[in-house]
Order: sequence, then structure tokens, then C-alpha cells
Amino acid sequence: MQITGNHQMARIVRHNDESVREGYIRNGGKEVKLFTSALKAFQCNNRIVMAQRKHLDDFLRGRIIGRLECGRTQLEVSEELGIAPSVISRLWQRFQDDGDVSRCYSTGRPRVTTPNEDRYLAVTAKRNRRSTASDLSRQLSSATGTTVSRQTVYRRLGHIGLYARRPVRCVPLTATHCRLLLVWSREHALWTPQQWPCVMFSDESRFSLQSDSRRTFIWRAQGTRYHQENTIERHRYGGAGWLVLGGIILGSRTDLHVQSVTMTGHIYRDVILEQHVRFFRGAMGAEFLFMDDNARPHRANILDECLQSEDITHMDWPAYSPDLNPIERVWDMLGRRIAARQPPPTCLPELRRTLLDECCNIPQDQIDNLILSMPRRCKACIASKLKYPYTVKERENVRSLETGLKDQNSYIVVVLKNLDVKILSHEPFYAESELFSYIGGLVGCWLGISVFTFTDVFEKFVKMVVVLKGNYRRKREQAKTRNTKTEKLITGKRKKEKRNRKSPSDVKEV
Repeated sequence: MQITGNHQMARIVRHNDESVREGYIRNGGKEVKLFTSALKAFQCNNRIVMAQRKHLDDFLRGRIIGRLECGRTQLEVSEELGIAPSVISRLWQRFQDDGDVSRCYSTGRPRVTTPNEDRYLAVTAKRNRRSTASDLSRQLSSATGTTVSRQTVYRRLGHIGLYARRPVRCVPLTATHCRLLLVWSREHALWTPQQWPCVMFSDESRFSLQSDSRRTFIWRAQGTRYHQENTIERHRYGGAGWLVLGGIILGSRTDLHVQSVTMTGHIYRDVILEQHVRFFRGAMGAEFLFMDDNARPHRANILDECLQSEDITHMDWPAYSPDLNPIERVWDMLGRRIAARQPPPTCLPELRRTLLDECCNIPQDQIDNLILSMPRRCKACIASKLKYPYTVKERENVRSLETGLKDQNSYIVVVLKNLDVKILSHEPFYAESELFSYIGGLVGCWLGISVFTFTDVFEKFVKMVVVLKGNYRRKREQAKTRNTKTEKLITGKRKKEKRNRKSPSDVKEV
């Protein structure tokens, strides 16, 4: 349920710590108290969702009447038990009139699922996010014998804030992509704000007359899905359009180049390198860095020769990392501006003029903010849980690795089973041995957390163990040294005492 007023979305807020069960709505700086009998709601996923009403059992009815007979007020009982004051008021009035608070006969249909079955639906949906409502209904029927419809499944999941939505599309990442992306992010996360202004980010994108968005909704009646007015004609690849090329740098940008043909190495050299990049290199000097997304036309031999002849330093860029490139956000802003045009462009020449006009209208401050957000993008990439595919092969032998403090109470034993598990098929990211990366990746995959994060934690733990072991060894050696010195002193004193003493044979000789 959504409550709006003055074109502002209202939201449930906490008035104080004591009024936990009372809802308040803040709208336009005012607070309006709503009785929980009229609205019992809670905030879920930034929306106000009506909570489900439930009947009071006989035990709870008895508790309410008992507290009221003891002299408690209805408001106090409402706050203590978390029940609406109107419910308590009706229950008390009925007890005074009839002397009975048991539930009357109801003609309504009883709830088809129990709370345990509702939790089963929620857990099953969270375990398999791609399961449909029909699949969840069949699983519930096979597990509990209760048959429900798809709409019932939708309602039960909607009560806990789960709704059917389209998943976010992303590029497929392999183990090599994740490793290179992590290494690049760790290296550039330490860059200072004075280094990023020297980088020019370049990219190309395609804009069509027809939007490629799959989230266009229409208003139609039930059973009219295939009517002509409810269908949208769409070309397979978006229809006719333009390919745009450009580059951004802190404080400036290149002119937007619009073309209709496919990108090639020759076009990229003549349009981007010769016309724009070469002039920025001459103005900024040797600190200038040029970035592209390693597309096949960008890695042609003629481009490498052109970069070397113009003394342009090319920035290494990890593959399949569009989220790191700030110019992707520029294309998104440009697409939103074109979609907001009224009337929208209807032909290719008009679309070309619109692209050039809207690109010039994008404020430079927004582009500068995107470039200055690179440190945050790198840190977010490091903190994210990157997937790491692995395969397990059966193996009978078991090998144990014993490391740690060999004293009376502390002893660490790491047992490795199935040594053919391919977790990290690359060189270790750190300066330690590959064994630490192997163990960290293995345990990280088993625990379901980030492989890279757990590898770092495991290596730090091993380093700490090694340091403690060294300190313990030094203390033992120092103790042995002190004991040796003490024994030598005692032995020397004893020998001296023996020399000072005169034996009986020596006395006879004298």
C-alpha cells in the first residue's frame, strides 16, 4: 500500500522507543497518527506493505481480559501485547455485555496455509530464486500435501517482501577475468586524485530509433494480450541507428563522432587517435594515459604502431569490466535525455541531431564527478564477492600439513583432502607461497564467501602464526641462553671452591 500526498511518498517512521506498535506517517513535515485498527503496516523494501490480520487465540484473549480486570488501561495493554487498541476495546466491550470472549462462528473461508507452510514457501523461494510460482506450489504440495494456486504463492511471498522481478543482466566472468579485475582494482585503488585527471576514457555505443528496453508496460484488460493495440513491433536488433564514439577527461571531452558503419581499426585510428587523442597528448605531456576497452578493433596492429609513433601511453584495462568505465554512465545519461525528448526522434537524421545536441547539454560537472568516482569503483570491486568456478575430482589420498606453535597447548593442523580441487589456477596474488592461496580459496568456496577475501584473511592468519612462532622460539632461545650462562657461573664457582679447598693428601704432603 502506498500513501501519497502533495506528490510526496509517505513513509512509516518510529515516533519514539515506547510506541513500537503504533504507526506514524510523516508527510510534508507533519506527523499524523493513525490508529492501528485502521492501518497496521510496516515498511518493507521502501514500500508500505499491509500486514496480515490474524485472529486472537483463546489464551491471548484471557490474558487481555485478566490485565484489564487488574486495573490496567487499554492503551497499556495494547502497547505491552502489541495489539491494536480498537481490538482490545471491542473485546472488553463484548466481555462486559455477554461475559464471553470466545470467537464466534465465522462464515469466511479459512486460511489455506499454515505459518509453517508460509515459511516453507519463503525458504524455498530464497534457495532457488529462479523457481516459478507453479514450481513452488508443486513443491509445497509434495512436501506437505497442501495444494495452493499461483496467486496464493504470490500473496504469501508478497507479505514478506518477495516479488517477481526481472534479474539484472551482467557479463559472464571467468576465473581469469575475476583475478585480473581484482589485481587491477587493488593497484588503482591507491591512485591519488592527481593521477586520475591524466586518464582519457574512450568507448563507443549504439543508439537506435527503437528502445531496446524490455520493461515497457501497457494498460490492457484481461484476455486482450494479443490484440493489435496491445502489441509492440520491434526489430530484432533495435532497427536503424547510429554508432557514436567519444572520450572524456577531467575538465574536458572530445566531440561526439556519429557514424552508421561498423567500427574498424582504420576508422578508430582516423577518428579517435588522429583527431582527438593526439592533441590531448600534446597538451598534457608524458603523463597522459589513454584508455579503451580492449575491443578487437582497438587492438589492431595499426593502432599499436600509431600509439608508439605518437608516444601515447596505453592504459591496461581488464576485460569484461563495463562497470569500471565512467563513460558508460555518460552513454546512460545520453540515452535518458533522448528518451525524454518530446516529441521523440522519428528518423535517422533527426536522431543524429538529437545525439549531438544532447551530448553538448550534459554538464561537465557530472562528467568530472564520474571520473573522480574511480577510487570508489575500485574499492567497491574489491569489496564485492566475485564468483570463482571450480571443479572437484575424487581422490583417495589425504595429505596433512602441520604448522604452528609446537608448545604444550597450541598446535595447528591443516588437513587437505582431494588435492585435485582446482580453486586457483593462476599464480598467487600475494608474495606468499601458492599453498596459502590454495587453502584460502578452498575454504572460501566451501563456506560460500569470497575466495579472494578469505585468501587474504587466511594469509594474514598464517603470517600472524609465523610471527608468534618466531617470538616463541626467540624466547626459548633466550631462556636457554640465560640458563646456560647461569650454569656456567655455577660451574665456575664450584670449580673455584674446589681449588680453594685443600684435600687431606695435600695436607700430608705439606
